[in-house]
Amino acid sequence: MSKTSEIKKYKSPCGLEICFPVTKIKGANDGPKVLILAGIHGCEYPSIVAAIRISQELKPEDVSGEVTIIPICNVQSFEKRTPFLCPVDGKNLNRVFPGNLTGTYSDAMAYYLYQDFITKADYLIDLHGGDMVEKLEPFIIYHEGENQETTKGAREIVDYFGIPRAVCTRHGTPRDGAGSTQGSAARAGIPGVVTEIGGIGQLDQQSVDGHLEGIRNVLRHFKVLKGEAVKHDVKYYSELVLLYTPVAGIFYRAVEVSDTVKKDQKVGHIEDYFGNILAEIKAPKDGRIFYLTSSPSMQKDGLLGGLGVE
Repeated sequence: MSKTSEIKKYKSPCGLEICFPVTKIKGANDGPKVLILAGIHGCEYPSIVAAIRISQELKPEDVSGEVTIIPICNVQSFEKRTPFLCPVDGKNLNRVFPGNLTGTYSDAMAYYLYQDFITKADYLIDLHGGDMVEKLEPFIIYHEGENQETTKGAREIVDYFGIPRAVCTRHGTPRDGAGSTQGSAARAGIPGVVTEIGGIGQLDQQSVDGHLEGIRNVLRHFKVLKGEAVKHDVKYYSELVLLYTPVAGIFYRAVEVSDTVKKDQKVGHIEDYFGNILAEIKAPKDGRIFYLTSSPSMQKDGLLGGLGVE
């Protein structure tokens, strides 16, 4: 029975040190090992603070099993306020798992997180929430299709976390979860989810509380914490379709987060710096707008939003 907090340090291919703040709570009784990550993207503040708060809250005498918490995985992104990408190499950390020691800084970060933490866990909860320029409604991502037991475990986390909408990445499809935490964990036989609560660079208590309530309930379900867990009603979506802009310019949206749209309905348009319309963005399928960029500034092939498809 113990509780420790330390900065774990690693070498990277470029020579810049990799640091993870890690809290580990070993409980008084046997139980599963749960890994809680946050700060994969360094500007998703409610998830980061929720991870810090749960690390302060949990006491070894109240825990069965082991809970490991890394509240800021991508310290470089957090300290330099860089959304989506690591400023060292310009890579999205949640696209390069399980990592590579002979690659770049982000590849090495992913490698150490995967080898030293994800593969050592029985369950993974990766906390996210609308980066600096994303407005979203809460949703949760899990992976299915590697094997039935892993899918079952991931769906248990979904059902008990309390977010009302869920979408999967699926083996053998274009959105196969390659490079993501939940996808790489599933391939190692570890059920995992990515939670999305918060957004647009804000640190609001409601979003922090949403993460905390979900974590506590999942831990109760897996008997890591005492108490009765509540199973929630969740609407499952089969696909998350990402929307991109074909050109650089200024994005004007025609829909809002949580809107339902029909195939070919206008989502927005791109204008150049003189006000000329360059492109119209249309919904490729019927669905629900899970998130949209809150910034009008767009690069070519920039991410505009995500559409949940039933």
